[in-house]
Amino acid sequence: MNNPAVALYCSDAKCQAANDLNHKFCQACSTPLLRRYLWMIGGDVRDVAQGTLLEERYQVCQARIVLDTKPAESPTPPEDIPEAIAPYLKLIPYRLHLPQVYGIISLANRPTPTWLLEYGTLPNAPDFSTGHILPSLLQQWPHATAVRQLNWLWQIAQLWEPLENQGVVSSLLSPALIRVQGQILKLAELQGDTRRENPEIPTLSHLGQLWLTWQPLASPLIRKFIQQLAEALQNGKISDSHQLIYVLDQAIAQATQARQQEHHLSTATDAGPSRSHNEDACYPPHNTRQSLAQGENSLAIVCDGIGGHDGGEIASQLAIEALQQSVQPLLAEPPAQSPEIITELLETAISRANDLISQRNDSEQRQMRKRMGTTLVMTLSHQHQMFCAHVGDSRIYWITRSGCHQLTLDDDIASREVRLGYALYLDAVSYPNAGALVQALGMSASTRLYPNVGRVIIDEDSVFLLCSDGLSDDDRVDQYWATEILPILTEKRDLKTVTDRLMEIGQTKNGHDNITIALVHCQVQAKPATGSNLITLPPLHELPAPSIYHKTQTPAPLDEPTEPMLKLKPRLNWVQRSLLAGGILLGLVLALGSLSWFMFPEMRQQADRLLGNSPARPPVASPPPISPPTTLPQPTQSITEVSLNQWVVFERSVELYPSPEVVSNPQTIPPQTPLQIRSRSTRGEQVTWIQFRHCLPSPREEGINPEETTPPSPGITSPDSPMPPNEGELEEEFKVGWMRVDLTREAQMLLVTVVAPVTDCLPE
Repeated sequence: MNNPAVALYCSDAKCQAANDLNHKFCQACSTPLLRRYLWMIGGDVRDVAQGTLLEERYQVCQARIVLDTKPAESPTPPEDIPEAIAPYLKLIPYRLHLPQVYGIISLANRPTPTWLLEYGTLPNAPDFSTGHILPSLLQQWPHATAVRQLNWLWQIAQLWEPLENQGVVSSLLSPALIRVQGQILKLAELQGDTRRENPEIPTLSHLGQLWLTWQPLASPLIRKFIQQLAEALQNGKISDSHQLIYVLDQAIAQATQARQQEHHLSTATDAGPSRSHNEDACYPPHNTRQSLAQGENSLAIVCDGIGGHDGGEIASQLAIEALQQSVQPLLAEPPAQSPEIITELLETAISRANDLISQRNDSEQRQMRKRMGTTLVMTLSHQHQMFCAHVGDSRIYWITRSGCHQLTLDDDIASREVRLGYALYLDAVSYPNAGALVQALGMSASTRLYPNVGRVIIDEDSVFLLCSDGLSDDDRVDQYWATEILPILTEKRDLKTVTDRLMEIGQTKNGHDNITIALVHCQVQAKPATGSNLITLPPLHELPAPSIYHKTQTPAPLDEPTEPMLKLKPRLNWVQRSLLAGGILLGLVLALGSLSWFMFPEMRQQADRLLGNSPARPPVASPPPISPPTTLPQPTQSITEVSLNQWVVFERSVELYPSPEVVSNPQTIPPQTPLQIRSRSTRGEQVTWIQFRHCLPSPREEGINPEETTPPSPGITSPDSPMPPNEGELEEEFKVGWMRVDLTREAQMLLVTVVAPVTDCLPE
């Protein structure tokens, strides 16, 4: 398999020394050598000889499997994203279960390019005899416990809706594509639902048919349950993926009653070698070693403050105190809370912490870069589940014997570009200001905050690492997890020893920022045998009604953070209820305003005067009232339907960006400000950018992060880029800006009123 002439280069960007393929550590800097095994799709790649080195970096290990020998170098990005690849990007919030597109290569004499998919890092080389980097579920199914088999089915149910929305749900119906990495289910690749050889639309009934074929080799404890479940899916008694998740949750809760869990925690935080003060904070407090008894829920929090010496450390500490106080009652509660209740409690707690910091900013009149804020990562254990929440770019990693998995997706511009389908992740992170955050606690009211909350099922010993980017930067966790964290599970290494070692790595290998670490070790043990209780299907009349939001639920805006890595049952939380009520109220106001506009001409005259369309004149007596027409003309229309060069006004404030490429430092345009549509730029089928010109002064070029003489603290940043120059035909009195419109959700909501041309800014 190995070509002796091929070298494996160090993944440390500062080193990149060549090493023998058999070495485990770099011979120049002692960094553990990172091995990224990739799966090739597209084009005919089956006849490429083993040992071949493609593009001077990808060594062919077996048909369709390559090893990247230069992991520190950015892969070649594609010129454009084809339709078949876009779902991989848009589903990046679910990368725990889905491969991510790594890069592209062009093989000689191949008419189509070859795409590379990655599945994270492995502790050992894969077993190539399986024909893939990961073993198939069918290979592992007969040897798995009842809890693990239920866990795999639960993960399929969690993936059903997001994959269905992207038109690739048939991937979950192809046994050859369903792979596993220990307890975590993964897909080898995505398969489109619209295929010539299978025109039938995939449904949950098809899923029931597939699961019924797995039933004979299922654990005896759940064999009858799977049969009943598959039949209920086939006959439509379970018609919604959220109902399916509910049923599987009940079964897993029953199956895990024969198990017990213990949790051990360790925390540490340090300013780092290049910072004079520490803006990070953690819970439990620094240098805590904590062991919880059976049945106790564990809570761990890491915050990375933003806002400089006089703000960041205050914000992170405020967040820790508020969250700990909000969640504390749950730690003492009996284990009878539903996942939905716990999720909503965490979302509410995060929103309250956000508002506490935001109100402190407002009371101290902090604006723009002076505002203080913080990132957040938090884990809360509950029975057999670990709930994970995050805002910002601090991270949570889940380490098992079979791999290291990043559970969080950074709330930054790079990740947003990927979710929009614009770029591959390894390409997007090289963009200017790619690490600028799109949200953090304390920067605005919670109505604009979208906390990411998800959960995973724990069925084996695991370690959860929560850390600020002082440790995670430069792929340090990917490099060191197998040598430093995995021994907690395999060699019973002490948590304190590992915590101290990770802190040392953050200080010596990175050293540019504060470093905060929390380790949560979950130990799963079987209880003494008390008899075997068969798992059965709960009464179907007790199932929740099919989700009315299925297919139509509006997700978080694409210019805001993404959905959780594991999507829970849709519901309207208190933020959404407030937005819904506000939307209804706004609709009533618009309707009344529209009616008044046509019934009272003096209002139109006054508006014309303010807009410069007619000279001021004394009011004219209104004519006798007449009956309103049967159908009033609509004064508003979608912004996507307005022609170029027309002038419009919005009923609400909008934000304009310097350009489609610079999606930060927006200028807020007040309601009723005249704007002229100058051009449109379509990005794919779902997004368009509209350029406006207006007469407002330019915004102050201020971001959110403080000015620093030392390297900037990773947090919210804004590019100090000036406004792009106006087009040649525009007079300098006019300013220009761009608005992003999501055609699938916002087009009909962005209503405008077309007005007469504005002449106040034009030269005489």
